[in-house]
This record gives sequence, C-alpha cells and structure tokens, in this order.
Amino acid sequence: MALLESIWGWAGAAVCLAAVLASAAVLLLPVRRSIDDEPPAAASGPRRPISIVAPLKLIVADRPLAALTVAAFLFSGIQVCLFSFFAVYMAHGLGMSLVAAGVAYAALQAGGIGGRLLWGVVAERFLSSRRLLMLLGVMTATGMVLVGAGWAQPLIILVSIALGASAFGWNGVYLSEVARLAPPDRVGEATGGAQFFFFGGAVSVPPVFGGIIELSGGYPAAFYAAAAMSLCASVAVALSRPRETT
Repeated sequence: MALLESIWGWAGAAVCLAAVLASAAVLLLPVRRSIDDEPPAAASGPRRPISIVAPLKLIVADRPLAALTVAAFLFSGIQVCLFSFFAVYMAHGLGMSLVAAGVAYAALQAGGIGGRLLWGVVAERFLSSRRLLMLLGVMTATGMVLVGAGWAQPLIILVSIALGASAFGWNGVYLSEVARLAPPDRVGEATGGAQFFFFGGAVSVPPVFGGIIELSGGYPAAFYAAAAMSLCASVAVALSRPRETT
C-alpha cells in the first residue's frame, strides 16, 4: 500500500485495494453455494441448548483456562497495537520514509504469516504448546524493546519479521492449548468463550498504548509497556498448567 500510495496517492491506492477485494469476491462466486450449504444434522442425539453465558462461565471457573485467557487478552492487545502504531512509529518516531515504513510493516505481516505456519509445526513436535506460548511472549517482549529503543533500525526488516512471527503467530497455538485443556465435550464452548475474552484485549489495550504515547510524548515508553505486558502474558501461560491429580 505504501508503494502504491507513493505512485498514485492515497485515493489511487484505495481504489487498487478495492479492486483486489472485488476480484476476490468474483473468484469466490463459483464455490459460494457449496460453502453456504449446511451439512445434514448429526444423528447423535439431542443438541445441547445454545447459551451465551455458559462458555464465559466455563473459562472463568477453570483456573488453567482462565490463566491462559489472561495471556491471550494481553497477546491480542499487543497484536492490535502493532497493527495500529507500527508503521506510524517507523515514519514519525524513527524518521523513516513512508515507503521504508511500509516495507517494514509488510515484513512484520510476512513474519506473522510465516510464524503461524512455523509454530504449528513446532508445537507438540519440539515444544509443548504451553512452553511455546511462553517463549513467544519473551520473543515479543524482546522485539518490542529493540523497536522501542530504536536499536532495531540497522536490521529493521529482520527484526520486523521476527516480531511479526512472535506477536502475530500465537493464535493457533493458543487455541490448540485451549482445546487441550477444555473438557472433551465442551471444546467448542471453551474456544468460543476464550475468543470473547481475547478480543476484549484487542479493544482495551490499544487505547492504553495510545494514552502512554500521549502522556510520555513519544513512542518508546509505550513499546516498553507492551514488552512488560508480553512478559506478564508468559507468566500467565506458566500459571495455566493444570494441577497434578493424585
């Protein structure tokens, strides 16, 4: 988008983006009917009544799930902060050109795409999902400090990729851990309740991040605060370990 904006201006870049989205919609038309068709109802007995409150109660009442969801609340908020402020900080905080800031932001996004695939391979093969989430929290905190202090500038693309991989790549690992901790017959409710809470982080944390920027008169303090949140998320994941039963 930054490159398109530099060539055609913001209006031209927006038109290009709209054309890409319209093209995607047209390409999906031939398969829309098969996607929309509902599968036949399962003949495995009566369905459980739908409840909005039950999934939330399940998360709050289960200590490991509650701790894991606190971590996701923070992870999600940090992720949206990067979505919202990263490119602006590159341009206005570090003095990079708009195109260079856009390239760094694209590297951040690319890291997120690659990270989700990579962590899916790593989880349970080389590290447990819980330990991997703890590691991702530490990686995200490190990246936030490097970026906030401006130390990442000489290697901004590499740091952006690594930060994107850790800060954007946690979702699938988190949901798999929720499914593992949930009662076998309530996995759907657990994942639904967990997502309610972690989207709360996406709404709540960015205004705090922006407020810190406003109060401190700069970006570093906000990035350091996000690093601290990420470490707190790692601690919350550590507390999500189920108690040993005897």
